[in-house]
Amino acid sequence: MALAPAGNSKPGPGILKASLSFDSGLNVPTLCLAAASDILIPLNGLYELMERTRASKRLFVLRRSGHAHFLDNVEQEHERIRTMPAGGGDWAYMQKEIQPIEELCSGEEAHLFARGLTVAHFDAVLKGIGGSIVFWDQDIPGELKLRSVDAFESVGAVYDRAQSFNRD
Repeated sequence: MALAPAGNSKPGPGILKASLSFDSGLNVPTLCLAAASDILIPLNGLYELMERTRASKRLFVLRRSGHAHFLDNVEQEHERIRTMPAGGGDWAYMQKEIQPIEELCSGEEAHLFARGLTVAHFDAVLKGIGGSIVFWDQDIPGELKLRSVDAFESVGAVYDRAQSFNRD
């Protein structure tokens, strides 16, 4: 389970370069959740990480969301990050790119996205709960939409879908 994971080989300005392999040699089903408008960890970097992850994996992206959408107190933290004194350089550039919270989804929507998919993933992979396993064979973005959560599954990151929760 990865929330907005870092570790791609070409991070943006001001982001620590720490290329990770994500290749443990084991098939540990991996769920990655990302923010569509994350300036600190953009989607192209996540696509690279998904390519390097050898286990079965799925990537879901919350539309109209930024890096702080995976924190508690989303609205306050987002604005704190966006408006804190930057001191120039790379951080000042990134702050200019961050949208105001009014243009993004609510913290409630973000928490439902992260909490719902994370619990369903753990219940399927770790506990083997049948209802959770079956859940992953459905139209997940459609299920989220029924709950007023606007997200998509990255088509390029859908690998081994039939074996997403194979516990071997």
